[in-house]
Amino acid sequence: MRRHVWQRVVPHRRFHPELLPGLLLFFSSVGVVSAAAINHKHSWHSSSVDQSNNSDNAIHGRQGASHHDSPAPDATASKNPASAPAADGTAVSALPINQTQRQMYFIGTPATSSDAQSVASDVASFIKSLPSPETALIIIEPTLPNGSNLDFNAYHNGAYDGALNSMFADIKAQGVSDIGMWVFFPEANTPSWGNTDPATVAANITRSVTIQKKYFPNSQASIMLDSETYAASDADWANGQYTSLLPYLQGIPAGLINSFGYQGFPWAPAAGVDQSTSLDASQFLPPNLAIEAAHALGVSSIWLNTGSFGAMYTNDPGQTISQSPAQRTATLGSIYNLAASLRANGFSMAVNIFAENKANQDEAVDWSYSGLNASVLTAFTSQLRQDAIAAWVYQGQN
Repeated sequence: MRRHVWQRVVPHRRFHPELLPGLLLFFSSVGVVSAAAINHKHSWHSSSVDQSNNSDNAIHGRQGASHHDSPAPDATASKNPASAPAADGTAVSALPINQTQRQMYFIGTPATSSDAQSVASDVASFIKSLPSPETALIIIEPTLPNGSNLDFNAYHNGAYDGALNSMFADIKAQGVSDIGMWVFFPEANTPSWGNTDPATVAANITRSVTIQKKYFPNSQASIMLDSETYAASDADWANGQYTSLLPYLQGIPAGLINSFGYQGFPWAPAAGVDQSTSLDASQFLPPNLAIEAAHALGVSSIWLNTGSFGAMYTNDPGQTISQSPAQRTATLGSIYNLAASLRANGFSMAVNIFAENKANQDEAVDWSYSGLNASVLTAFTSQLRQDAIAAWVYQGQN
């Protein structure tokens, strides 16, 4: 079904793990964040890369080159390499929350003291490379060095506490005083990580951020959920439902989280298939769900992870469908309207556009803006900037 998700680089993930680990290209002129592909369901994951023989990449941080268009006068650009799944450190230009540009970096979850030391070294090096350490946005995915998903229940029972404490202690010991913003368990309400039990997810996020802020009390933390939610035992991407996200936020202490990330992508059926489309942001990013979630968390900043496609089902000529520049302009226009509406409701807004060409990958979708579509993207980001809405464009790995 419509399932494009910022996923990490993991070949076996349907929801495109490529988003997170992919390199983010930050283009100040267009406000582009080159990040991982968002699958259809497009998710925050790096480009799918076979990690089976690269456990080292699976745990080390991945960085991505990204371009950011923020109204902030001090916005800067940064590039970094990305690779393995959530365990890799991928740097990406994160959506500027509160008028601040952020540089993304993807890592996996350390399970041992050795893992923790390696991750800490990578994260510390990345943060030290930034002109402003506070602009770092670290995405920590629930994957282990071997590329497999961690055990959510074991995590809930404290099995990873020791490694997390060691990681943050080691980062601090390396002279880092500001670690920027962190996101644990991204898009955890999808089948991406093999467990979507809301109570477990909320408890694990609380546990993680509590440890984070024990070492860095002034650091930032964000939660990123998909607009479509899946039952805990359902791994079928066709079964997502637009329902309240509150179950994933219950029990999280007030003040612990600083912003809310909201992900959703347009979708259309294959050629010759009689099904309704979802090409307007009001459909694939229902605003009421984001507003309800932000209010529950007590945050005033929301960032969107979304995009428009040029072609879909590219792996089968008989099913391929295309969107003209005018049609893509309409979809982006609906995204603008949504962001502007949320801003009018008092939220600080940022929009990350996933713009990687995944036509030759398993996702079989071209989200890029080449040729005639380049001006479509430029006009969109310019419109966002004019209304003080931060604009990002993720173009994929380099």
